[in-house]
Amino acid sequence: MDDRYARELIRRFPYPIASAFVRLRTDECLDPGPLRLKHTLATGEAVARFLGILVLCDLREHIEATATLPPALASDFVPAFKRPSWGIWLRIAREGSQWLERSEARITCPELLTLVGSGAQQAAPAHALERLLTIRNDLSHERVKAMHLAEYRVLCDETYAALAQVLEALRFLLDYELSFVSQIEVRRRRHRQAQFVHRFKAIDGHSEDFSGQRATLASFMDSQAIIWRRRGEHAYLSLDPLLLYEEAAGKAPDIFYYESMRSPETATYVACRHGGSFNSAEASRGLEIAEELAALLEPFRGPEIQAHAG
Repeated sequence: MDDRYARELIRRFPYPIASAFVRLRTDECLDPGPLRLKHTLATGEAVARFLGILVLCDLREHIEATATLPPALASDFVPAFKRPSWGIWLRIAREGSQWLERSEARITCPELLTLVGSGAQQAAPAHALERLLTIRNDLSHERVKAMHLAEYRVLCDETYAALAQVLEALRFLLDYELSFVSQIEVRRRRHRQAQFVHRFKAIDGHSEDFSGQRATLASFMDSQAIIWRRRGEHAYLSLDPLLLYEEAAGKAPDIFYYESMRSPETATYVACRHGGSFNSAEASRGLEIAEELAALLEPFRGPEIQAHAG
């Protein structure tokens, strides 16, 4: 990966990925060793999770419209989703996007199909992402403790090369933007169509100082939600409640991703960078979060809808 693209990635990629990758550019992570290996793999996991979230939210939209489920995910989705691993997010991205393509559904990022497709369509970056997962799974605590510098050097070179291949294939993410709709104000004059003034926080790049934006639109978007859309276009995908912007629940304002749950009322969220973690019951939107998680799971629990999956 050339240095110019790396800087562009840090400046303009979605925050959940950019905030992980930027750590590899710190002085502590430049030399081969445990820190460089740790953050290379952590960036790979952040990529897999973000792609899985995008596809799962697309799946939600299609399932709600058609009451059909992807057979490859329907049987064990609920227990897998209660504690999704790196491998689960990759499976959701792969199986979900393939099913959406076969169903001729709208895919927010159709470019994803070149990365997580199957058979002849599956590109080398998909294998590189799988390779990162395999390496991470092979690194037992005992093996890490016994590793010498020479082994770290080999693993750091291999994992960074694989990560660079994946990130190069994700250049299309620069054509999209991640935003938080913080507030919507309705303005309407007599005999005029209503206008909706949206306040956004732009969640691009590695800095948590998210810049503010204003836009007056003819229709409203989801409020208090992180949305994903192609730059300059109105159509969007809501990523709530899998990605949250919370100012009060964590240790610091941050973007928090869904990590696990015992029930929709008690879900754990982890910050992408500085905010620590929190239980959804502690958030000001706790009830809304629980309702959205329950709605996400409901089709996979309903036997009448599951019958359509066959």
